[in-house]
Amino acid sequence: MNNFFEKLFPKNTPPRFEKERVFVTSEIIGTTFLVAEAFKKKRDNYVILTNNLYNAQKTISMLQTFIDQEDILFFPNDDLLFTEVLTATKELEAQRIYTLYSSLEKKRKYIYVVNLSAALKPTLNPTYFAKQFIELKVGNTHKMSALTTKLVELGYKNVTNVEQTMQFAKRGDIIDIYTVNEDFPTRIEFFDDEIESIRDFNVSTQVSIRTRDEVIVLPASENILLPNEQKEFLKCIHDFLNSQKKEMSVTEEEMFTNNLNESITNYLAGDYNTLNKYLLLYSLFQYNILSYIDNPNVVFANEPQLLATYGIISNHAEHYVKDQARRFNLLPKTELYQQYNTLGNYTKYITREFSEDGNESVLRISPVADLRGRDDFNLIVRKYYDDDYLIYFSINNNTQLEQVKNLLKELALDFTLDERNNEKQILITYDYFPHGFVLNSCKTVVFTSRELFNITRNEMRYNARFKAGTVIRSHEQLTAGDYVVHEYHGIGQFMEIESLKVFGVVGDYIKIKYFGNEELSIPMDQIHLIRKYSGREGVAPRLHKIGSPVWQRTKVEISKKIENIAAELVAIQAVRYQRPGFAFPPDDEFQKEFELGFPYELTYDQEIALREIKQDMEAPLIMDRLLSGDVGFGKTEIALRAAFKAISAGKQVLFLCPTTLLARQHYEVSQERFMNFGVKIAMISRLVTQKEKETIIKNFQTGDIHLLIGTHALFNIDIESVDLGLLIVDEEQRFGVEQKEIIKKMKTRVDVLTLSATPIPRTLQMSLVGIRGLSQINTAPQERMPIQTYVIKRDDYVIKELVERELGRGGQVFYLYNRIATIYHVANKLSRLVPRAKIGVVHGKMDRNDIEDVMTSFYNNDINVLVATSIIENGIDVPNANVIIVENADTFGLSQLYQIKGRVGRGNRIAYAYLLYQGNKIMNDDAKKRLQAIQEFTDLGSGYKIAQRDLMIRGAGDILGAEQSGFIDSIGIDMYLKMLEDAINEKKYKLTSDPIEKTINISGLEAYIPDDFASKSEKFDIYLEIKKSKKMKELKDFEQKVIDMYGKLPQSLEILFLKRQVELVVNSRANFIEEIKDEDVYIDILPGSAFLDIQGSLVSLNNQIGDTYRNIRFITQDGKIKLRIIKRGDWFHAYAAIVKAIVSIVRETMRVRDETR
Repeated sequence: MNNFFEKLFPKNTPPRFEKERVFVTSEIIGTTFLVAEAFKKKRDNYVILTNNLYNAQKTISMLQTFIDQEDILFFPNDDLLFTEVLTATKELEAQRIYTLYSSLEKKRKYIYVVNLSAALKPTLNPTYFAKQFIELKVGNTHKMSALTTKLVELGYKNVTNVEQTMQFAKRGDIIDIYTVNEDFPTRIEFFDDEIESIRDFNVSTQVSIRTRDEVIVLPASENILLPNEQKEFLKCIHDFLNSQKKEMSVTEEEMFTNNLNESITNYLAGDYNTLNKYLLLYSLFQYNILSYIDNPNVVFANEPQLLATYGIISNHAEHYVKDQARRFNLLPKTELYQQYNTLGNYTKYITREFSEDGNESVLRISPVADLRGRDDFNLIVRKYYDDDYLIYFSINNNTQLEQVKNLLKELALDFTLDERNNEKQILITYDYFPHGFVLNSCKTVVFTSRELFNITRNEMRYNARFKAGTVIRSHEQLTAGDYVVHEYHGIGQFMEIESLKVFGVVGDYIKIKYFGNEELSIPMDQIHLIRKYSGREGVAPRLHKIGSPVWQRTKVEISKKIENIAAELVAIQAVRYQRPGFAFPPDDEFQKEFELGFPYELTYDQEIALREIKQDMEAPLIMDRLLSGDVGFGKTEIALRAAFKAISAGKQVLFLCPTTLLARQHYEVSQERFMNFGVKIAMISRLVTQKEKETIIKNFQTGDIHLLIGTHALFNIDIESVDLGLLIVDEEQRFGVEQKEIIKKMKTRVDVLTLSATPIPRTLQMSLVGIRGLSQINTAPQERMPIQTYVIKRDDYVIKELVERELGRGGQVFYLYNRIATIYHVANKLSRLVPRAKIGVVHGKMDRNDIEDVMTSFYNNDINVLVATSIIENGIDVPNANVIIVENADTFGLSQLYQIKGRVGRGNRIAYAYLLYQGNKIMNDDAKKRLQAIQEFTDLGSGYKIAQRDLMIRGAGDILGAEQSGFIDSIGIDMYLKMLEDAINEKKYKLTSDPIEKTINISGLEAYIPDDFASKSEKFDIYLEIKKSKKMKELKDFEQKVIDMYGKLPQSLEILFLKRQVELVVNSRANFIEEIKDEDVYIDILPGSAFLDIQGSLVSLNNQIGDTYRNIRFITQDGKIKLRIIKRGDWFHAYAAIVKAIVSIVRETMRVRDETR
């Protein structure tokens, strides 16, 4: 938008910020224009102060329209006082650390965007903070132990594999670090104490991607203090307590002292947030972000609003301190924020929206009218055009682009998409503006998607410094205490991987505990017989007794059930294949026009799903496809496009929903989407009178209604009497048994599209290929905002502030309390805390219709606080609800917390999830881990994976029948799905299970992973990946990955890889080797026909090996040629060399033959 900017602020005019001035202009757009102009004309440090985080994000988005992102720094803080006092989100903290670091680097001038609570936040002394940076260079000397100690001191979390910023991992001679100033984590490889190499690596694959010469490692906490300074800080706190003891009774002094000592203990254990509230007592924290910036020009955006916000912040802080002091949680007179006047000690500029004394400079930004109606668009755009205004259309995506282009073509107005084109009066751009406006002084008008389509465009995402990913594994990690399933021995509990010496040979064994504390040590060669047990969260399986027939009986019983399911699935498929379906025609112009009417761009997953559905509909077979994806991921739009395709072909559509509210939501969306296409839509639910129902059904049967949406009442319609082309079923698993049977019959007559919010296991998807179509939408829409998650101690004052603040910004609140017996007591207490709240209650024991009535009231915003049990876990989409408070969060399972957290964050505002725990309750380790995981996980985090695992078990139950959950719990989801896959293959293709692989066991061979090379959980990963490698390239790639991650391989691990190479050769269909026989003092290799049939192969083999190995003999016995390796010296490498040579000779001969043909 440089051209746009030049027209508004020509280069030859002086910048408006030549001296301190006050401006009357709009808070976001006007302030951004002024600062961007000043920065472009004279590079200097500018700091824009906004009253809250939301406006800060909008300011950044607007700035990025004119200024390169590299020139903008963001220093954010949560606006809610106690959340930042009690706990800090990693996302915001990482951003602040990066900004502090960039300021100290002084490599360039920046525009800083800072919300007021961040500007007033106690910040560490710049010189002290800079001293904590660690500079690592190739060739430099560092003791590894000292470096890991320093990383812990700096707040880094020690993990097995680095998956997110502020973590480090140590393996052998390698340390991985993810510092906030780098886009990729860094791998430091040592040779003794010297840094041998530094490499960036990919989080997902853990493989190095490039080398570098140096890296600067920043602290992982902005409030980091080394041990000496920690002592000084704690002394300041004790001095503060002592200064107030005269005003305390003996009891009060004792209570304050005890609580303070507890906080100090937690602080010294690494929980640095515990003492955040006392930072201003210590001189090292009496600084702010401005202290880091050279000669900052501070712009007070809408200063009257800033002053009002400061008043609110001060008032909240005062009340918070008094309330917490009353409960002895915080010392009286504690100051949480710095004073506002500390911000005015620099060059100062002020913007305000209204004139106060008439002496201000004015940059008037005026609002524009809506252009949603075609007549409005034509009239208003034409008028501006005729008045010689420059007209800009700021749109979100290609769909909106096409719509605007078509409207302008109808008006015969020229436009351009190239901002460098100075000749055209109209420009269509993707650049961001928060809303439309007119600058009459410059004869310029901007229209955005808000005025054009009633869509508020979300802010452009600033390049966040907190980054997270998921280490891609083809299996589940195994840790001590996990349940495992052994194919022959049943369910046991994994204890550890132990190195044992058996018959003088060291090897690794998996130690598993069974019923009666019996233990079994299983060689790692048999790792393929063991699977991690994955059942529903919270379900602990019973251990089996070694040698007991119970396990085999269980497998037989479940096998029979699985065979029945497989037979039924295959039978339904057969019926569908026998009965021809309606082949819908390809998309026409109306379909394209309808799809263009959707103002958002489809995600990649949505596009794939839509393509699969259309292919099914256009085929002459009956469609049975399941579309799965989380609530708000865009399933409804895909379903409506399928519905339009059916209606365009002259067919009718039924849309079945399990609840009245879901039916209403779909009805409202459908009416809006089909508005301009003459599609007649009706809805049937319990809220429709009997007479209205009869009329609607009659109109549907006569074809006057094209799309009928409704609940179970639709089951009464005789589909034979209508020209039904498509049945859409939302959340089929929530219908009753009889209703499911009716749906099952329908699936053999018409195309069916089922929608589900539960993910489906990949294994199950593969098993059902050709039986049932499965499409998944795993990608959230780009408009979705991140959810800020806090884990805090339950506190009435905190709850009151949270609810009041959200209601104050016009939002709604989910309040989750999972005990039905006392839920009304909690609702009444909440009503007393927040009298303005309109509270509703729902729980599982209420009548279904009553639940729907309350949920409908919440959806309509007649209720603004919904107190509910976990019944809302599978709730509705309420975009205006952006806060969820969960009481006793430590009692919920991870998958429950994940889905509950997902109830918010569906609109275009920042959403908050507050997980409360009782302060006087001792949590077990599992509960702590769950809360930590839910706080930390993003859409890619490890907690998400665990939650998804549990949800996928539900998904399997949804497809195969809820009664299958018990069987899944009996043997675990992995083994259950493997048995189902075998059963379906047997029914469909008469295929049996994969042939059993030959395992080559050589006596006297030490092939294992030493304890000092990898941790026990990592050992399991390595063994499993080696065993799962089915191709030589896979195995070699993995070997390189292990070398990359761990450094040079020890001989015993090198032998392990060679051993697997031999197994792959022996099990190859090419018959390289017929057999390998192991004896005490020698090994015999019998070459296969692929080798022996080659003329001169033995001579070639002898030439390849030569005199390298002297313990190899060529023997002929019983008419067969054997290659004998005597077990002395480096006999194993001789054995591996022969195997590789045989393969090499066969492949080279085949290549030559192919070339000469």
